[in-house]
Amino acid sequence: VAKQIAGMQISSIIEDARHESMQLGISLDYVLNELEETARTAMSHQEWRHDGQFVMTFGGFLKKYGGCEDKPPTEWIEAMHVDPPQDPNFHQLTPVLGYGKSTPGYGK
Repeated sequence: VAKQIAGMQISSIIEDARHESMQLGISLDYVLNELEETARTAMSHQEWRHDGQFVMTFGGFLKKYGGCEDKPPTEWIEAMHVDPPQDPNFHQLTPVLGYGKSTPGYGK
C-alpha cells in the first residue's frame, strides 16, 4: 500500500513538473511560423563585428571577452563592422534572442 501511495505521489509530482515545463517553453507553432522572422528582425537591429575569428554582437563580445556596457572590451572597439550573418548559429542568436534588454519579451 505504501509503495502504491508513493508511486501515485511521484506520478503527480512528475505530471505537475511536466505541465509547468510546458508553460515555460515556446510553442511549436511559434518556432515554425514566427521565430525566423523574429530572429531576422532582431538581428538587423544589432551591431555586428568580426574579431578575426567570429562574427558577433556586442553581447557575444561581452560573453567571450568580458567587460560591460560602460567599458566594452578592447576587442569590440578594434573589431571590424560587418553585416549580420545570413545563416546564424546558436552562439550568434543567443545574445540576440536569449538575454539582454533588446531580446523579445524583455520586461513582459
